[in-house]
Amino acid sequence: MPRKPRMLSESGYYHVTLRGAGKMILFEGRDDYLACLGLVRKYAEKTSIAIVAYCLMSNHIHLIVRDDGNALSGFVRRLATSFALRYNERTSHVGHVFQDRFFSVPIESDESLLGAVRYVHQNPLKAEISSIEDYEWSSYHAYLSDPGFLDVNPVLGQFASTESFVTFMHEVNDSYTMPDLYRKKLTDDEAIKVMREVLSQEEMDALSGDSRSKRDSALRKLKEADIGVAQACRLTGLGKGIVNRAYAAARR
Repeated sequence: MPRKPRMLSESGYYHVTLRGAGKMILFEGRDDYLACLGLVRKYAEKTSIAIVAYCLMSNHIHLIVRDDGNALSGFVRRLATSFALRYNERTSHVGHVFQDRFFSVPIESDESLLGAVRYVHQNPLKAEISSIEDYEWSSYHAYLSDPGFLDVNPVLGQFASTESFVTFMHEVNDSYTMPDLYRKKLTDDEAIKVMREVLSQEEMDALSGDSRSKRDSALRKLKEADIGVAQACRLTGLGKGIVNRAYAAARR
């Protein structure tokens, strides 16, 4: 089915994730992690987004944020674009760096906020990479010493002491789970049904018509409905270059 509109949070808090395209490695060295954190800070300040917690894993990023001004999409777009430009320049990679658009989950209660922060800090532990304490690229230590650019008050304010915060961070995380955000690819039969739902007959006809602008407009709707380039080529009979161009324009 077509992708649903992004759910808005009444509290302003969100759990945001960005994943490398095809689970590609985003961070290959210390400089990459530091550069990403610098971009997070830079664009958070520019868009007035508050960063509550983070964890940078090798192929994905977790952020807990507060968005009081409906600036989340702009913040993530600028962060992802700047990171991708740096990544492609450094590695000579061509193409997507991140998997489609980012995902965000509204956080609507104090309990969920604490659980989300614990979930993020426990990521290296669950991945069997490191203990919480030994992992350098999460915000855990910022809560114990210098918060830097983080807004730690909404979380620490719910604990009587730093020790109680540490205890909570190490408890089994049974109060918060992430939904299955990264959906499986559509089968061709499913994609055909989606095409019929998101395109009018005129737009369907435009896919084989002479008007480039109308064809590209219809193709962009297919991209927004999570139909990939190769699948769009199969279902429409159009060449990869034509579909790629229309899909690329949709990202601008």
